[in-house]
Amino acid sequence: MEDSVGLGALKSGTVAQRHRERGKAHTGPVNGLTWTDNGQYVVTTGHDERIRVWDTVTGANTLASFGPMVKNKHLSSLLPLLAPSSLVAPGKDVLFYPSEREILVYEL
Repeated sequence: MEDSVGLGALKSGTVAQRHRERGKAHTGPVNGLTWTDNGQYVVTTGHDERIRVWDTVTGANTLASFGPMVKNKHLSSLLPLLAPSSLVAPGKDVLFYPSEREILVYEL
């Protein structure tokens, strides 16, 4: 969850030992997943009312904070939407998230 180093992190020349409990991404079921256009990040959403952004090269959680507004207790998929890169400034990723009664907009 709070792994800002990533699963492939080296520790004294060897792959660091990771335990299944520490490798969990969310404390509840995940019901949303999407990739950025360039494939650099994976965005996941879950019943723990968290949005997590993962670096696809290292597997690290970027520790991006989206605040307390995120609501997600639905059993169905609740997919985050990333704006197409052709519609936003270069190097920017804009995330739209359908929360309880509103659509939240974040810049990754």
